Amino acid sequence: MDRLERLRPLLPVLAVLGVPTAVMFAMYWPLPLHPYSWYDPTAFGGAHVWSLDYMGGIVRGEHALGGLTDEMGYPGMRQAQFLAWLPALIAMPLSAIWGPLGAYNMQVLFAPAIAAGFTAAWVRRATDADGWTAALAGCLYGLSPYMLATLSGGNIDKIQIGFYPCWLLLAWTLLHARRGWLVLPLFPLMGAAMAFTEPYFGLFLPLFAGPLLMLRSAWRRSLREGAWSFLALSLTGAGMVPAKSYYAMEEGMRGPLQMFQPSVIMPGIDPPMFQEPVATLRNLLIRPFAIPDDPSEVVHVSTLGLPLLIGLMVVLIPARRYRQARELGFWLLVAGIGLVVAIGSQLMIDGSWQTSPFSDGPFHLPMELLERVGYPLAKGGQYYRANPIIVLGLVTALAAGVALLDRRWKQLAWLILPLNLVHGFWASASMFPRSVEPYPGYEVLREAGADTPTDDRSGAGSRRLGVIALPAFGSQAGANARVIAGALTGLPITARAVPLHYSQEGGGVPNWVREIERGELRANEFSYLVLFKTHDASGEPEFLREPALRAWLGEPRWDTDEVAVWDLYVRNGRRPKGF
Repeated sequence: MDRLERLRPLLPVLAVLGVPTAVMFAMYWPLPLHPYSWYDPTAFGGAHVWSLDYMGGIVRGEHALGGLTDEMGYPGMRQAQFLAWLPALIAMPLSAIWGPLGAYNMQVLFAPAIAAGFTAAWVRRATDADGWTAALAGCLYGLSPYMLATLSGGNIDKIQIGFYPCWLLLAWTLLHARRGWLVLPLFPLMGAAMAFTEPYFGLFLPLFAGPLLMLRSAWRRSLREGAWSFLALSLTGAGMVPAKSYYAMEEGMRGPLQMFQPSVIMPGIDPPMFQEPVATLRNLLIRPFAIPDDPSEVVHVSTLGLPLLIGLMVVLIPARRYRQARELGFWLLVAGIGLVVAIGSQLMIDGSWQTSPFSDGPFHLPMELLERVGYPLAKGGQYYRANPIIVLGLVTALAAGVALLDRRWKQLAWLILPLNLVHGFWASASMFPRSVEPYPGYEVLREAGADTPTDDRSGAGSRRLGVIALPAFGSQAGANARVIAGALTGLPITARAVPLHYSQEGGGVPNWVREIERGELRANEFSYLVLFKTHDASGEPEFLREPALRAWLGEPRWDTDEVAVWDLYVRNGRRPKGF
């Protein structure tokens, strides 16, 4: 019995980590059983699987930092500049176990639990909430509609949602813990991680953390806290500075990039309703407009969840009797600032941009003023991404309010979590449940890898050859296919030495095809050409489609309904047709 009593304090910790993990496992089942060979078709997942693997190669010294590469879709070239550096570093040890697809999948599955854990720890320090109330707040944050909808789109860089409570936890340690100054070196590191993973989160952080810390210091009449708070914010900003030169590098023909280039749409352009770059009242309170069924479509979901809002209002009714309830005002302030950021610098009403009612007078929307003074947000305009700030403020206020109530109210508060989940799933419409499936041609590609000979030109007989996978041109599926084909065959994807030719020669045959006919793919370390039949190839040139490939290369060595694999390697004096 004594042993059970000692374990009792650990139960909230197990809940805050276990509940989000159980929800994600249920949503993506049976992917957790096969993280290395199953996948979830999404808008960004394919590109992220490839980029995590490529950035790992940069860290290992296999690729140049910021150079041109054709690995995103041979023979097309692009500048190798990416976000999501933190997930890439996490993926390196995971890839050794589960491969690049597994490293991506594992981060998606456990991201809500990590964010929930940081939030619970922050709430425990910042309020009078007990362990179970803090666990509830953490679960509401990690499983918020925004978080689930973002991950369902394949945006792995949004695992940084956990950075907000983590940063505040560090700030609390700095201000209140004995020898708190020891955490100071972590602030610039966190700033750098934000800038190179999800820059918007880094740029939004001072907009709510600064007023929060400074007002609390003023309320406590503590000059010391104000000075330390300013130092923490300054160090975080200093850590983001190196990102400016990185994002200012040239990217192919697009010209010089500015820091935090827009990802999809800038304000002032009417987007589809499901791609609104700002949070509208409808999106925040109810649900977005109709979400497309195509999982490759980019969708912006900024819904907060009505059960969370209703629960907070219910808690505030009895909590207002308590003197300590004024503490809730600080956390509601955080939510309010997040709301101001999320609505952006222009108003969107009924699906169209409206001029600010104050534009011709002395008043302007706050974000419009920040843009005018040079705060680097105008180039992007993805203001809806401030949604986690609103949710963090709301769940912290909820926890602070519940902490003032009796046991029955605390038990009732746990009903908010499942209700908010249901509202989030409803608001995201066709995005749930997830349509996970085995990666096309997994068994065939694994067989190809086991049957691949070594390269005799290496002398030692230990050198492996590479894979080229199609579709390729600007395709998310193609990006995913390339790295998965290489991972499942156990071969690297190497395209570095093949010249780029788009011009046409006699008979309208592209030079790229002539390279195949001359065997230059094999000469440049390609072992296999893989065609994924189940991926959309509508954007591919005719000469990269199956009939042309069969005409030039003959029958594939492996051929199923999902994938065709041509062996480009010369073995025992035999050559594939066309070499």
